[in-house]
Amino acid sequence: MTHAVQELMNKKDLVGDLFNQLRVRRQRSTVRQPNHSTKEDAELEDTLGQMLMVLDQLDSLIGIYSLYLLHAKTVSCPQS
Repeated sequence: MTHAVQELMNKKDLVGDLFNQLRVRRQRSTVRQPNHSTKEDAELEDTLGQMLMVLDQLDSLIGIYSLYLLHAKTVSCPQS
């Protein structure tokens, strides 16, 4: 695995961990006050949505790099 792919995977892990922490925070807030929404709750929802988009972009980049590496490997080492 190349350094670039490993770096993207590390970033995805970091963003995923932060996303899960925020998601749990939102769930706990909802349990405590189920019918009470605040500006902070709206900002948290927005942040979670943005983080999902970043995770999706990182997934796409990891996939592109992986396909490129697979293609480069098969081109440089043709099967007999």
